[in-house]
Amino acid sequence: MKKPVLLVAMGATLLLGCETLGRLDLQIERPEVTVESIAPTRLSFSDAEITTSLRVTNPNAAGIRLTGFSYVVEVEGGEFLSGDQSEGLDIAGFGQTSVEFPVVIGFPGLIDGVRAVRGKHEVEVAVSVELRFDLPVLGAVRMPVQQAVTMPVVRPPRLRATELVLDSITLSGARLELTVRFENPNGFALRLDSVAYAFSVRGQTWVAGQTETPRVVAPGAAHDIAIPMTISFTAFGRTVREILLDEAPIAYALVARADLRPQLDLLPPVVLPFESEGRLELRRR
Repeated sequence: MKKPVLLVAMGATLLLGCETLGRLDLQIERPEVTVESIAPTRLSFSDAEITTSLRVTNPNAAGIRLTGFSYVVEVEGGEFLSGDQSEGLDIAGFGQTSVEFPVVIGFPGLIDGVRAVRGKHEVEVAVSVELRFDLPVLGAVRMPVQQAVTMPVVRPPRLRATELVLDSITLSGARLELTVRFENPNGFALRLDSVAYAFSVRGQTWVAGQTETPRVVAPGAAHDIAIPMTISFTAFGRTVREILLDEAPIAYALVARADLRPQLDLLPPVVLPFESEGRLELRRR
């Protein structure tokens, strides 16, 4: 009675062994990874966002898992930043999925830290991605892809006082003209809609106001804003008259706000603040 039982058990073992060998015989292929797009998706005067979109295709009947990926961003051939994403996802058999991730590139660090960028208005940004997969039979597999894109370099404009001219002076007051220069260091034009300003000397605001005439400042160009001012010694005190008659440079503070419309896609209208201090030689006409 025991002999038939032993034969049945041996038969079941052989069948299980064949099934295991069949599973090991599965033809597991590596997933296909393609770059769908890489492009700037946001720009400001402080940084740029570059978004990379990848398409992952599973050619197998069995499901696979993307366990994470690492990336390296190069600017003009030199490594600028890197990172790692450990959050994974499952991809069904014969399924597809998109992997999209943005990286942010700060312009101050880029301009000051990468010598190859200096003086350029556009740079090449290359993003290298290595995806990590867990596949049946094959186990851990890495798939590298790389793509490059051209990105504009955005530099903040500069606003500064360049000249102070004394037109006339009497016992009761003085007439002067202040020149404020707006400089556009970029490879694209900036529309300057208005500038609000306040010019102070020794804590007293000599002139404050706002320009109203829009002006398009060409790439790499500058625009001078002439600001006339009339000072009453009765209102400001005799100290102002002494400052104007003295031959020493005049220490000043300039606070301003510029309403800008950049002529560049993805760079939205913005109001930029400016603050500067310095000394101006008083020129007499």
